[in-house]
Amino acid sequence: MTSRHSARWLVSPRYDALFFLGSALLVVPMVWLYRGLEGRILPLGSDNVLAAYFVFAALFDHPHIFQSFSRTLADPIERARHRYLHTVGLLAFIAGGFVISAVGLDRQFIVVAAMYGTWHIARQHWGFLRVYKALNKDYGPLQDRLDWLLFYGGTVALWLMGYTDVGNKITVYRALTAPFPDIPLWLANTAMRLFVVVLAVYIGHQIFRRAEGKPLNLPKLLLLGCALGTHAYVYVGTNFPFLVAEAVQTIYHDVQYQGFIMHFQRRRLSDVLAKRFLVASVIYGLVAATIECLALLQRDLKWIAIPFGMIVIYHYYADGRIWRFREAPELHELFPKAN
Repeated sequence: MTSRHSARWLVSPRYDALFFLGSALLVVPMVWLYRGLEGRILPLGSDNVLAAYFVFAALFDHPHIFQSFSRTLADPIERARHRYLHTVGLLAFIAGGFVISAVGLDRQFIVVAAMYGTWHIARQHWGFLRVYKALNKDYGPLQDRLDWLLFYGGTVALWLMGYTDVGNKITVYRALTAPFPDIPLWLANTAMRLFVVVLAVYIGHQIFRRAEGKPLNLPKLLLLGCALGTHAYVYVGTNFPFLVAEAVQTIYHDVQYQGFIMHFQRRRLSDVLAKRFLVASVIYGLVAATIECLALLQRDLKWIAIPFGMIVIYHYYADGRIWRFREAPELHELFPKAN
């Protein structure tokens, strides 16, 4: 009898469900935290927007940034492969942040960083999708094209819908604004209609595959639902302040990355080092988030947050280099079932 679905997991059903799929549900407690803090007496004279953002940045976002150093500076093979990127390059990113601030392009750079971050999140989800395709031998010209069209078509359409009424400016925090593009409604609606068509074709194709007796790739389908579902919630279903929207959009990505990097650390380094990196990442997160929030509260102190902000941009760029499996054969030990 043919199985109704194919379910080969990256680590295990429980581990994948916790870190790579189920962590999408963290958007719910993140929203509860933001709403629950409203009207409370908070430290540093902040409001519930900054307080919720601090929790997100300290416990999730900056720690996941720090964890990438275990792949860059702590892995001797990768450190040798991209020696200048992980040393001189890192310093150049930080120096670039001071230059950007000195010439008065801070607000424009917020737009670039936000869009780059959204692309970075999408690329990570796509990477996991490709892993699940490899593990479950889920290939074929039509299937591959539909996966790509559904994922990227949905991501772009939902992103466009989120920027149709911003008036060419978004409030980041208090008086700090950024000139985000105001997307024409007709363009966003057209993209959404195309996405709906692709979704209908995709569902029909899955039904047809099942009717032919071919198993469905359950992990891939769940990942598609989680990734596109969180994007839909942020860009279409809600209207949060910028910092809260960033937290809600990114928290799934952060925990997903933490789960992946811990799996990497245990296979490439050791369980002991994995635990030490996790503790160090939280300490780093608390320090970085405190400095970042102080800089948001006191704009004359914005320079103190520049190094941490540029380390985030470095992470976006470096992450696209350090996980290229065709250039790093040592990474194939992460997915023995895909070989």
